[in-house]
Amino acid sequence: MKILTFAVFLGAVFVVALIFTPIFGGMFTQQNLGYYQEKLSESRTSATYKIIYDSHDASIHALLTIPKEWEKVPVFVIIPAASIEKESEQRHLGAELNELGYATFIIDPRGQGATGGSVPSLANDFMLNFKEGGYPVLYKMVDDVFRAYEIVAERPEIDPERIYVAGESAGGRYAIIAAALRPEFAGLLAISSSGYDFNTVDQDAILVEYMNNINPFSYIGNISAKVAIVHGDSDGIIPLEDGRKLFDAATEPKKFFEIEGGGHSFESMDHSVIDEVIEWLSS
Repeated sequence: MKILTFAVFLGAVFVVALIFTPIFGGMFTQQNLGYYQEKLSESRTSATYKIIYDSHDASIHALLTIPKEWEKVPVFVIIPAASIEKESEQRHLGAELNELGYATFIIDPRGQGATGGSVPSLANDFMLNFKEGGYPVLYKMVDDVFRAYEIVAERPEIDPERIYVAGESAGGRYAIIAAALRPEFAGLLAISSSGYDFNTVDQDAILVEYMNNINPFSYIGNISAKVAIVHGDSDGIIPLEDGRKLFDAATEPKKFFEIEGGGHSFESMDHSVIDEVIEWLSS
């Protein structure tokens, strides 16, 4: 069985050992933080930093915003949807969470924004990496979330007991896997996301293994923390019923937030919904 750094188990019928060994060479260092940090702005209420950290073969760029009115604040590690850069995410979901007293650590995933690079399709990741005994790029993207968790957990401004993970669309898929495999996360927020409907009948066993390994449906039932699923009823990319399938696969405690008139992003939704979501997640 392929060695995975981002999988502990894949459901009742298969088990994979977790060996978390990210390649972190310390290329970016400042004040012995183990990553590059640059203050971008500061106001009376918050400070925002550019963060660059190594994970496997990439330098991951992130935006960290920390409210200044409280000590030991909770934080959300956020993975945006495909093609959405961290700055745009900060203007919407990030800003709303900051107003509620939460820090935000927003990643530019591989293939997006300042992180750049390319992300192969599922088919190419399977053929060129997994099938050949390599380490798939989609696995690395989950490891990138693990590294983000470690960074915020070490910061003195952050309450390490209240680190949440959130993701939109494709970013929600990585957030789900990370929340299942890192039970230290205090809760999950998945927005406009879904699993993969993959027919395993008469399929190559190696392909089935790969798809199970990266399918949120294989993990969401193993999340012990609270699970909040937010989905717009006018989502034209991932239909509302796909979000409900994801919710049905989760275990308690969980809650589904259907947003009337919401499209395929938090940006398209009534932003006030986040108040109710956070009240439930933090209660």
